[in-house]
Amino acid sequence: MIGETLTQASRQLTEAGIPAARREAEELLAAIVGCEPLEVYLTPEVTAEQRRQFWQWTAARIRHIPTQYLTGRVRFYGLEFVVTPATLIPRPESELLVEVACAQMTRRWSPSTALRVVDVGTGCGNLTVSLTKQRPSATLVAIDRSCAALVVARWNATRLGVADRVRILQSDGLTGMTREWAPHLIVANPPYVSSGEWATLPPEVRQEPRLALDGGADGLRVHAAWIAQASERLRVGGCLVLELGAGQEAAVRVLVAQTATLRVVDVRDDWQGIPRVLVAERWTN
Repeated sequence: MIGETLTQASRQLTEAGIPAARREAEELLAAIVGCEPLEVYLTPEVTAEQRRQFWQWTAARIRHIPTQYLTGRVRFYGLEFVVTPATLIPRPESELLVEVACAQMTRRWSPSTALRVVDVGTGCGNLTVSLTKQRPSATLVAIDRSCAALVVARWNATRLGVADRVRILQSDGLTGMTREWAPHLIVANPPYVSSGEWATLPPEVRQEPRLALDGGADGLRVHAAWIAQASERLRVGGCLVLELGAGQEAAVRVLVAQTATLRVVDVRDDWQGIPRVLVAERWTN
């Protein structure tokens, strides 16, 4: 009976243009019954309420509502995060941002250093929480323009046991942070889709907050602002770890050079060979 249900749902999803429809159907049902996707076939018959919810979710997927917004969960860097339509859905490539940030912290400062770290544009708090878990001596400031996103970030910090070391700040970039606080490290995944590309994005992506994706006419408006702000607030010897969109490395290098106080010290490619994470160090006042 479960197999028949999944077959019917996957057929509907396929007709709606949903890729990997069978897997999607398995994930939806697994989230409802509380098991791993491949375990749904071992599950006893679902209840009437579970079946009703499954078909509601299937109908929502046909309308291209992202699966993560239906289940309210996404895994990132080995942790499970709550997400809502108020937050960007974390992508696997952003895990490289955590890896690079952790490597910079290890290389630059001893484990006992009381690090000050800022996550600007925190969304659901996936970078903040992941870094706090990795560096017990660090205090994180999670910044976002969206109050609704910050509610989710605080929720995730509490659920995952790091709320005592996370400060929430509603601000447009780093403008709400005093320059005297001088963080050691700033991590950021800015919006980097150009405004002209928005209409060409998959319909699921266009369900996510445009504020978290649209980087202006050239896709670099937010990069430019945050790099300039970081150049004034980082302590000397501190660094900015920044996610890039495809093809943006050269332009972001120019933005860093224009600050006079920052210099690029590393660029890391993702698994597709795309330059994905740039590290800029504040080397002078």
